[in-house]
Amino acid sequence: MDNRRAQFKGELVDENNIALSDAKVNLGIEIPGFKTSNFQTIAEDITNGQGQFDFLTLQPENKVMYLRISNISEESNFSLELVQTILNNAGPLFDFGEIQIRTPRRFSVNFQNTSGSEEQVFFEYTYVTFTPLVSDLPGWRTVRGYNMEYEESEEQTWLGSFGENTEKVISLTTLLNTEIKLRYSIGEPLHLSDNIQEINFVIDQTMNEYVVEY
Repeated sequence: MDNRRAQFKGELVDENNIALSDAKVNLGIEIPGFKTSNFQTIAEDITNGQGQFDFLTLQPENKVMYLRISNISEESNFSLELVQTILNNAGPLFDFGEIQIRTPRRFSVNFQNTSGSEEQVFFEYTYVTFTPLVSDLPGWRTVRGYNMEYEESEEQTWLGSFGENTEKVISLTTLLNTEIKLRYSIGEPLHLSDNIQEINFVIDQTMNEYVVEY
């Protein structure tokens, strides 16, 4: 760093363009070490009621910069980390504009046995994976995020089974207003069963769990 000042500013909103207040925005740089690199915080801010953050710091020069954004609350629980891929850092103004962040939806499918006899459950489900950012920020890339499984939100399919005497719950993190497609069979694998059940449903604001009785 030299003695010049740099300004970092932006606005956090959710997918419905509602301001995300009280979110923590942390700026750090990578300090190379002998064996590993260290992270050094150089500035941070908390978003105001309009979701805005704005802070000054010394101008990073030829440093890998990390922007960490997090908001831990029951309504909107997210965290993500962005890294600037350009070492010759621009400036002195870094205006991110509007950063739109998706709200993660933690959801579970609970299989409940009502027959009285324990049997294996075989299942296949398709859902939309969660990623925090609605769109990429030029010059930055996402390196990690809360419950972030993929770089982009996309439809994924998983196969699995539950044993006879185990808790039978599928837990996942997805997006609101997306569809889950579920196929399951009792006692036999899907490719051998003549009695496959299929359920499709869309996750709305009121849904945290879907119960399947068998």
